[in-house]
Amino acid sequence: MRRDPQSFGAAWQRDQELWLGAARRSMRPGARAAVVIGDGGGIDTLDSTRRAAEAVGMRVVACASIRSDLPVEERLQGNRRTEHALLLEAPFTLSPAFAPS
Repeated sequence: MRRDPQSFGAAWQRDQELWLGAARRSMRPGARAAVVIGDGGGIDTLDSTRRAAEAVGMRVVACASIRSDLPVEERLQGNRRTEHALLLEAPFTLSPAFAPS
């Protein structure tokens, strides 16, 4: 990541789409999944997860975030990062690209 932050972001997004795609393929139409993820490495994981979910055919039903109100230097000591919860839903109709094989 330190050597090439741009490639880290692209690799992160690709990995997000891979694991969410695998989860999507295992879900029945209308099924829901909850994801909890924390920011880190300069990545806005809420935006990243939302984009990846939509890319693999899932719908974001709801999301919530929690952020510490401590000064940055205190948050870093206690590793209190911003965290997000997303509720994702598989659509009731499958596109051929996401149909289970």
